[in-house]
Amino acid sequence: MRIRALDGFDRWMAGHPLAYASLVMVAVCVVLVLFVDLPLATWLGSGAWNQTDRAFKLIGQMGRAEGWVAAAVLAYLAATWARRRHPKGPRAEWYRWLTRHLNLLFGTLIGTTAIIHLLKNGVARLRPELWYRHREYGFGWPFDEGFPADSFPSGHTQTAFAVAAVVALMAPRWRAPAFLLAGLVALSRLVNGAHYLSDTVAGAFIAIAVCHALKRIVLDPARSWPGESVIDWVLAFLRRRRQAKDSPASTRA
Repeated sequence: MRIRALDGFDRWMAGHPLAYASLVMVAVCVVLVLFVDLPLATWLGSGAWNQTDRAFKLIGQMGRAEGWVAAAVLAYLAATWARRRHPKGPRAEWYRWLTRHLNLLFGTLIGTTAIIHLLKNGVARLRPELWYRHREYGFGWPFDEGFPADSFPSGHTQTAFAVAAVVALMAPRWRAPAFLLAGLVALSRLVNGAHYLSDTVAGAFIAIAVCHALKRIVLDPARSWPGESVIDWVLAFLRRRRQAKDSPASTRA
């Protein structure tokens, strides 16, 4: 019975690679929490990286979502406006391709942000600054404390890797620089004492996993929604409702 159950589990995991990768990531994070995070944080806090602290603070700002979202919204509005001016031809297809990938970026950021905040409050891990100041290492009460018991996972790393994952799909030749920049953002969170290594590893994994889970839907050319422009979809929805109200069937007593 036990062998059959294990075989069934193996078959299920083989058909669900994302679930398998998630279990592996959980195991990796447990190992990092138990054996790696604290020694690494202690070494980083010893002053070996003090000369690069300012540079990494600037790099860490690239993990803030506000700037990326603002740039993506402007590009989205510009592409939608241009596509309405040129509804046919190669140019229109390029704008449609751009809006699809921007939809993927928005979906990835929204999905990962929800997961990150749920884990931050549910895990309630104490930030490294508590170790540096009071030698406190571990976890607080779930959904009770908030900052500074919200170290796991890293939100800046999640944002950086979400952007990098979408850029890698849009322009594969820029994949390496995009992930290198995201990796520097993750490193900055370690150097600046904001997170442990497992926090950044988990943030990066969540961003990449959500992006690849959503791309099957958003980038599927057979789907008009959510691949098309959100603005066009909303306008079409309102137009259909208006037509339904104005139809003869809707005006009967």
